[in-house]
Amino acid sequence: MVLLQVNGFYPISNSCGQLGQNYQDYTCPAGQESMACPVDTSMIIVASTNPGWYGAPPPLRCGPTFFFPTTGYWDYTYVCNQPNATPPESCTAYEGHRAGKEYRDTAFANQYGRTDIEGCCWWGRGAIQTTGPCNMGRLNYYIGKGGADNGMTTAYPSVDICSDPGQICSSVEFPELKWVAGLFYWIDQLQAYNSGWDYLTALHDFVDGGMVDPSFIESVSGIVNRGCHNPPCQGSEVDGAEDRATNFNTVLTLLMDIEPTSRPPVAPIPTAEPASEPTSETRPPAEITVQTGTPSFAPTGETDAPTEMVEVSDFLLDMGKGLHSCACLMVANWPLMMF
Repeated sequence: MVLLQVNGFYPISNSCGQLGQNYQDYTCPAGQESMACPVDTSMIIVASTNPGWYGAPPPLRCGPTFFFPTTGYWDYTYVCNQPNATPPESCTAYEGHRAGKEYRDTAFANQYGRTDIEGCCWWGRGAIQTTGPCNMGRLNYYIGKGGADNGMTTAYPSVDICSDPGQICSSVEFPELKWVAGLFYWIDQLQAYNSGWDYLTALHDFVDGGMVDPSFIESVSGIVNRGCHNPPCQGSEVDGAEDRATNFNTVLTLLMDIEPTSRPPVAPIPTAEPASEPTSETRPPAEITVQTGTPSFAPTGETDAPTEMVEVSDFLLDMGKGLHSCACLMVANWPLMMF
């Protein structure tokens, strides 16, 4: 989930993009345009999840301007549980709502300047936050209905991610999609990345060097979060770089049963349960951005499926439905999958 304040509040139009980005502009390069999902401005979607902390904003949403003419902001400091007020108030914005209120009477822009949510259904979803019409369109082409309609054998021929990108997180029939989406991104973009830094070469060097060189996770985090291996790029540094490195070292240590002397002590794995209340009711947690950052593309300009991607689709067809747990995915596909 992506969280970013503007002047102390959370713009509802953050669903369109943050850090000055506009996710619906994540288009494919020349030769791959046909893979991108069309931006349907009439689409209405509400995200499946939202943060669980005290005062957290509601789930992201998108919809046409005739339905949502302008968008306001979320004030996380508002005390919504006031049974003795006239009239009484309660916290009903979403399940688990405990504090905060949405204000709709004044247009409030995100960092890109948007005060609407039309065509803004392309926020990040899945294990590595697949974002934008191009990335989701490529996912749909290689594992979903997009490829099936073009005569390919895909793992999920009935799943049309372009018509409903929310399926990545909300599908009841295929709950593994959130993990398959991350796995596909990893194969399609991380392992294929070769812009002054080659993933497989760096991986071999990392392993041969005893798995202690921090530059490996730093480069991988840069590609996933900001779109380059040597940030800052796209205008900012990697968000949560230290946490990403700590998480990687934690998982690597647990899975590989190693404890290199040059690696700093590994922090304990945090509990999955959020704290019931913050130390200050008017203070949210640190701002978080977990996303793919910049639109990323395969190195080829061909519109036909390259051989390696057909193999990926075949692999997902055989294995995809078994990826029901985070642990299984990490063990099968290397600890970096999660970061």
